[in-house]
Amino acid sequence: MTVSDKTTLVSADFSQIEARVLAWLAGEKETLDAFARNDDVYVLAAAGIYRVPPGQVTKAQRLVGKVAVLALGYQGGAGALTVMADAYGLTLEETQKEEIKVGWRRANRSIVQFWYDVENTARDTVLDGRTRTLGCLKFGAWGRHLLIQLPSGRHLVYRDACVSADNEISFMGLDQYPRKWKRITTYGGKLVENITQAVARDCMRDVMLQADELHPDELILTVHDELLAEVVSTEADARLATYLELMSTPPAWAPGLPVAGDGWVGQNYRK
Repeated sequence: MTVSDKTTLVSADFSQIEARVLAWLAGEKETLDAFARNDDVYVLAAAGIYRVPPGQVTKAQRLVGKVAVLALGYQGGAGALTVMADAYGLTLEETQKEEIKVGWRRANRSIVQFWYDVENTARDTVLDGRTRTLGCLKFGAWGRHLLIQLPSGRHLVYRDACVSADNEISFMGLDQYPRKWKRITTYGGKLVENITQAVARDCMRDVMLQADELHPDELILTVHDELLAEVVSTEADARLATYLELMSTPPAWAPGLPVAGDGWVGQNYRK
C-alpha cells in the first residue's frame, strides 16, 4: 500500500496490549508497576523465571522471558512454549520448558489464581444461574447462555453452556478449524484469553471512535491492535502524537490500565 506525494500513512498500535490487560484484570501488581515505569517486562519475566535481579538478566534469558510472556499467560504449557519458541527461533529442551513454566507461574501467582477464579465462577454460574462478580467482571445467565460482562459493559455470550458430570464447562460455538457448529469445551485459561482479548478490542474500539471524531475520514484500516490513517503529509507527525496520546490514556471504564502505544509515519505500509 502506497499513498500520494501529498499524503502520508500514519500507523499507531497498542504496545503489548494483551499482557497489559491480563495483568490489570488479574491484579498482577509487580507487572503492572513495571508497565507503569516503562520497564522491560520481558526482562522482569526472565528475572522471575531464573530468580535473578533484573539487572543480571542476559540477552538469551530475556528472549526466554519474552517467549514465556507470550505463551504462558492463558494457562499454556510445554506445547504453547514450543510453538512460541519456534516462532522466535529458540530451541528448548523438554526439561527447560517445564522449568520455564513453573518459574513463570511462580512469579505470576495472581494471573494463575485468576485462571482458576474465572473457571470456578463461570462453572458455578452455569450450574445455578446466579449473578456473580469477580473483580471488574460480572457473570450471569440469560436462559441457557452464560454471560460475562466486561468492564466496558459489553457481554461475552457462551451459548447453551453446561457443566458435565466431570465438571467440564462447554458451550455451543463455531469450531475454528473445521468451521462447524459444535459443542466446545473450555477452561479457565481459555476463558481468560477470551476476556483479555475482548477487553483489548474494546480499548481499540474506543481509540478508533475518538480518533475518527477528532479527524473524520482519515482512518483507512485496522490490523489487530494497529490503526492506520492516510493524512496530509504536513500534519502526519502531529496526528501520530494525537493517536499515541489516545492509546496511552486508559478508558474511563478501565482506571489504572497501563496502556501505551507506538507508531510510525511513512509512504509505504509495513509490519
